Amino acid sequence: MWPLGGKFVGDGGFCQYYHLTKPTPHQAPLFERIGVAMYCCEESVKLRYLCAEILEAVYQHDDKLLVYVNWPQTHRLTECFLNNLGIRNYSLTTGLKTGEKDGMNREFNDKPSAICPPSGLKDTPS
Repeated sequence: MWPLGGKFVGDGGFCQYYHLTKPTPHQAPLFERIGVAMYCCEESVKLRYLCAEILEAVYQHDDKLLVYVNWPQTHRLTECFLNNLGIRNYSLTTGLKTGEKDGMNREFNDKPSAICPPSGLKDTPS
């Protein structure tokens, strides 16, 4: 799915990404969130590196992690990847108003953990 009103809806754009990148036209879509994350990571060395950073920063040290990207496609894929891993993330873009950016900054600083409940990894992406 593509952005609706400036916000990603549903699966964070994975259906469209999968439709454009699947190896064969008749390959069935993935239904588990962890499978979606693995598919995103399959061809991306940068996302595999991000996995290592997430493991160290978030799981081993209970820190927060800032990820900067330059291109819209990289942004969409990274956001889809994090959402399907069950990791709460904030998407700070130039289209946001100052108040929205400030609110997002406050929320990021106030939240104790960036990890959503692990049970979410078993859910089917909506």
